[in-house]
Amino acid sequence: MTRYHTLVGTLALLFLRPALAVPDVTAVRLDDTTCQKYPAALPLAGGDHVDASRYLQLVIAQSEDPAVDGLYATEIPVHYDGSGRGEPLGDFNFTRLAFSLLRSRLFARVTFRCFDGVLRLSTSNSNDTATPSNLKPPALGVHKDKNNAFIIESNPKLEAENATAAAPWRGYPVEAYGHYNTTTGERLPGVFLGVLNQTTWAFDFDRSGPCGQPYVYNARLLGLPLDPDVESRASAPAWFNGFIQVVEYS
Repeated sequence: MTRYHTLVGTLALLFLRPALAVPDVTAVRLDDTTCQKYPAALPLAGGDHVDASRYLQLVIAQSEDPAVDGLYATEIPVHYDGSGRGEPLGDFNFTRLAFSLLRSRLFARVTFRCFDGVLRLSTSNSNDTATPSNLKPPALGVHKDKNNAFIIESNPKLEAENATAAAPWRGYPVEAYGHYNTTTGERLPGVFLGVLNQTTWAFDFDRSGPCGQPYVYNARLLGLPLDPDVESRASAPAWFNGFIQVVEYS
């Protein structure tokens, strides 16, 4: 009996995947105010240049679960019950980003571009078909709820109509970071998203999306301070941690 238990235990250990840690890096914000900080930036040449990049995507990178590395960002529509909370703006829709389990190119992928140094959707907001043509595509931000710091899309129409209002869709603007080896100081490959010098994200599995929405991993930024003006709610347990990398569309 002892030998049997020993054998079973040995076999179990063989099938246990060793836990991987997110790399220990120093995150340094890329201060370039142009799009040159992002991959696939168009060259700046001449006095009549356009500061932009080619198409980009966001992927999970260097996570504690390598099987999910390379999953692409997708859009999740969210209805905000402002009326139920007694807020003057009432109800409205906005969009946050999560990471789809669908890798196939048969499924549409969300793409982004940098314009004038700002990372934006490459198309208009899917929740805002009435956006005036003179407004820029939605920029990306990070929600100020420290426990649920999801990537959210700005809503140009709401912002134009409520320019001075404090609103839930107003987050921290996303920032581009380079990662450096903490021992050697060497710059490591890649450009990563973060805010306030934080670039590690917690991911949790979500199967409760709207009808037709594929299963996703939600992503929330870790290490943000408590914002006194934003209600902080409980968050779902993290399945694993990792980074979010900006890559050229392929």
